[in-house]
Amino acid sequence: MANGELVRAANAEFDVLLTTDKNMEYQTSLKGLDLCVVVADVQRNDIHELRAIREELRQAIDNAGPGKFVRVTKP
Repeated sequence: MANGELVRAANAEFDVLLTTDKNMEYQTSLKGLDLCVVVADVQRNDIHELRAIREELRQAIDNAGPGKFVRVTKP
């Protein structure tokens, strides 16, 4: 499934899409969508790295706005 298809499918069901795909922001438009994409900017797609930024991810998800990309990095 291409990013555009994934985003449209997620938009139909969810308010927020969490991803580790750092390029999605540059490859996909959220124009006209109600979805917010939160990008976890980690070295590896690894549970330990995601746990290290879980509070920042939670905050980004809580403050998510429609049609936006939000990048979360390690503090």
